Amino acid sequence: MQVSQENRLDIILLSGYLGSGKTTWLRHALFTKVFGNAQVFVQEAAEQPIDDLLLDKAVSVRVLTGKAGTREGKDELISALLEVAEYRTNGLTITQPDTLIIETSGLADPAEVIAAIREHPILIYHFVLRETIIMSDALHFHVALKNDPLCRQQILSADRIVISKSDEVPAQALSNLVSTVMKINPAAAVSLSTFGVESPVPPLPTPTEIYESTLANVGPPTTVVSLPIPKEIDWVEFTVWLSALLHARGDTILRVKGVLNTDEGALLLQSVRKIMQQPEILPSEKIDSTLGIIVFIGENMSQDTLLASMSSFLEKGG
Repeated sequence: MQVSQENRLDIILLSGYLGSGKTTWLRHALFTKVFGNAQVFVQEAAEQPIDDLLLDKAVSVRVLTGKAGTREGKDELISALLEVAEYRTNGLTITQPDTLIIETSGLADPAEVIAAIREHPILIYHFVLRETIIMSDALHFHVALKNDPLCRQQILSADRIVISKSDEVPAQALSNLVSTVMKINPAAAVSLSTFGVESPVPPLPTPTEIYESTLANVGPPTTVVSLPIPKEIDWVEFTVWLSALLHARGDTILRVKGVLNTDEGALLLQSVRKIMQQPEILPSEKIDSTLGIIVFIGENMSQDTLLASMSSFLEKGG
């Protein structure tokens, strides 16, 4: 298993429901060069795109129109990524981007884009998904959450949630929204955004309401389990156990993320539902205090059950 591919291009996946402020946030990020020299793919739900006209600070902008959320749209995205991979391999681009940002349509499920990249036998050797950022509109998200389960699916995919238009709602409503997204995805970092400028969440009143999705299959509440991993563990056997666990319980294990100690260095493990990202050795400067802890987000989970499953599997030699 190849775990370190330093020449892969970073992908930032930017998503969120219709009108959530993705393009406004992205314009500011491009202007301030948060992601260096960035190339941008924009998935549009409409046949007549306009977002590309607003993103002039990018190295290049490619618009994929009218097909988001369909098989045709997935094929179009894969084809565009393969072109980028070919250009980079053959040195056909004058300016090599530092990052590729994919801004999805508000009608897209980010998990499908993640799966398209991670399951492709060629793309996984050219790209690495560094972060999934989900925008949430402070004014309208609670209504969309009630009427469209896609909103919940988007939040579940997030590494980071950015709440836009936060200055346009009372502190109590903002508190309710922050608490809602943290309940749906407790592992995601949350920040605010005003006209694309991010800021930390300030002290807020105690929430008075957690917004619910009446259409979502809510089932048991989402739980977060941190699983400490012994330093002496065989990481190959551990990843086999994790893959088997996701195959068996991928519908209820929504996210897995953590860093495992190995003889080769710190090994990053990530999954979204049943899709496990190829393990990757992290540069030493990116290692933090979470080394040796794997976080599981899902339903009907407990630390004791996961530890028992892992121990039983490893004792049997896989």
